Amino acid sequence: MIPDLPSASVRFNAPRPASVLADCRAADGDWRGGRDALRAAVDMGQGSSLRATSWAAVVRACEKAGAYAEGLSLTDEMRQQGQKFYDNLVLDKLFGAGVRVWGAIVRKEERGEG
Repeated sequence: MIPDLPSASVRFNAPRPASVLADCRAADGDWRGGRDALRAAVDMGQGSSLRATSWAAVVRACEKAGAYAEGLSLTDEMRQQGQKFYDNLVLDKLFGAGVRVWGAIVRKEERGEG
């Protein structure tokens, strides 16, 4: 006979499908597909469950494709979802400040003011 075992709550530490899809798209160089996967998850109320590494992978794909403004926009969206690039608070704050400055420069150039 098998003794009764106490029931336990089992939680798997598996990423959400949107994070996996965003990672795959970004790895394939499809920054638009990765961006769309991230934004779809946010639209469905799952933005806080996305992995920071997924956001970062899509931002890097934007950078590689020269889509700098889109990468900066995604970085802002990432922060709005409560994600951080660095666990170290000082590094994360410095990075955030740099992103804001760079974003202002890019937006100014896009408007033809730079």
